[in-house]
Amino acid sequence: MEAESERVSIETNFKTNKNFLWSLAMKLSRNSDDADDLLQETWLRVIENYSGYDNRNKFRAWASVIMKNIFVNNFRKNKRQGQPVDVEEAHVCVTDSSDYLLVKGDIYNAISQLPHEMAKVFYMYLQGYSYEEISVMVGIPLGTVKSRIFCAKKKLQVTLKPYSKHM
Repeated sequence: MEAESERVSIETNFKTNKNFLWSLAMKLSRNSDDADDLLQETWLRVIENYSGYDNRNKFRAWASVIMKNIFVNNFRKNKRQGQPVDVEEAHVCVTDSSDYLLVKGDIYNAISQLPHEMAKVFYMYLQGYSYEEISVMVGIPLGTVKSRIFCAKKKLQVTLKPYSKHM
């Protein structure tokens, strides 16, 4: 009897939140096929973990967190696998690795001097996350992400001006 009422709750929550979660999946993936896959994987996790769901929290928020976690994990997994690179087309312009390490250290030192919230967003940007992904993961508006990255670039241009070849 309890399993029957639990199944009805899942179905009710599914019907109530289906459009919202699909919209969130589209926002995250920006592709309807990927959104469908993300939504399907989210529903599988919801069903698997529904026994652990307490009705004190909103179902929509709980399912959204599951979806965001799946999206971030998939993104990281795909990023770790990397994209194949044709060695013939790759152009490396580092002449001395010790110079490269010195400059790289100075760049990261300059980034660490930025205000914490600005540096956090900028590091994520350097790791290849899109503005939208950063916005979702950090939980701030898209405009704030863009503003912090823009300001970080401006501050770093001033700090790193001695390294610029185009003065």
